[in-house]
Amino acid sequence: MKKVTTILAAVLAIAALAIVAVSCDGTTPDPDDNGLGDGRKISRLTQVGNPNALDEFDRHDRVYDFEYDAQNRLVSLTLPYYQQADDPRLRFVYADDRVTVTFPIGATSDVICDTEGNCEGGETHFGTATIEAQLNAGGYIASGIFTTVWDNVPHNDESGTMSATYDANGYLTGLALNEGQSNVNHLSLTWTGGNLTRVQESPTHYAVAQYTSSPNKANLDLNWLVYSASFYSLDGFSMCAIAGLLGQRNQNLVAQTDEHYDEHIMKEAYSYVFDSEGYVTQWTTTPLDRPSSVPMTYKVEYRQ
Repeated sequence: MKKVTTILAAVLAIAALAIVAVSCDGTTPDPDDNGLGDGRKISRLTQVGNPNALDEFDRHDRVYDFEYDAQNRLVSLTLPYYQQADDPRLRFVYADDRVTVTFPIGATSDVICDTEGNCEGGETHFGTATIEAQLNAGGYIASGIFTTVWDNVPHNDESGTMSATYDANGYLTGLALNEGQSNVNHLSLTWTGGNLTRVQESPTHYAVAQYTSSPNKANLDLNWLVYSASFYSLDGFSMCAIAGLLGQRNQNLVAQTDEHYDEHIMKEAYSYVFDSEGYVTQWTTTPLDRPSSVPMTYKVEYRQ
């Protein structure tokens, strides 16, 4: 089965925010504070549709709605991709030193044609993915088990494990994903000046990033939303960082990412629109290596 548009990609990867916020005086928790002192939280992200797109789905806006609990922890993210699912939400359930993440997922089987042109496959199936993770003393994921159960496709259920390592300052430095003896993936992450500057899987597959001088002010680390199309998606597991579960956040907004895969290099640049207080209200992702590609625009809404 070939996964063509999983929720892992649809989410648009996001990085770490503080799990428990503190009030302006730094003494008692404030349920309306996101660690910035004004309680503003991302409530909606809209991927603006392209009216000239050939695919009808791409012509429409795609809306992502964020919900938080009283401790400002992200508890659900409503997604636009799998409305066929009974519950098209990515959910986080917290319990002491553990967290469970569940979300709908979709995949389309490969199309197989014989010599006479008769084709089978191309069917889309839906299922549920679950991550059960153990948190370390800092509140970040130390290890976890992930499973995917497909509706009406019992023989294609999947499972695996993950583990994460951090430096002394709480920045994610390594992520290991194990889906069986033949599919083990190790990612190494490098941070410079409080920003993620390199993710590497192998000598020929890695991504690098450049940053603006603009601070990353949103309650969520906006970069993981911004550079979702690049290798910085952490092989699909960056959705855990939505809830601040993969270490410290980036300090600045990303300006450009270059993903190297053998001889191919995929380059994307990012530009921003800010409100009067320096919060991003819109960004545009522009492919630099694909002149015929249309830039994508995203709008950000906040609530107190």
